[in-house]
Amino acid sequence: MEKTLAIKYIHPTLEFWIDFEVRDDSQWEWPYIIWYNQEITEPTQEELESAWILCEKEIEVTQKIQRMEEINKELLELWGSNALVSYEALDTIRTNKITSLTTEFNELKTDLDENYESTLVTDILNSIFS
Repeated sequence: MEKTLAIKYIHPTLEFWIDFEVRDDSQWEWPYIIWYNQEITEPTQEELESAWILCEKEIEVTQKIQRMEEINKELLELWGSNALVSYEALDTIRTNKITSLTTEFNELKTDLDENYESTLVTDILNSIFS
């Protein structure tokens, strides 16, 4: 677990070094938190673990959405490309690539629809396109 990212997920306005630190030195077996902010309570281990799970899901969703954007871009380029090959060869290449990309895009979309809360996906899409 990335404790810094988990803390920032819970409290996005807190600043590293000002409000808290995460140290990893030879005194301890794991990274530990030094909490400076007196107005906000330090998150519990359970809160950090929950936040990290959500953070990982958000990262996964963002990566899948970004891949879907890459696929869309490739599809647009394929539909508009004018390579110096025969029309039949170009048509076969385009058709195969379009089929492959469309299948991958649909698999990503199905995965997002089935495995992630729609509000998480919507929030990430809004943050990307705003």
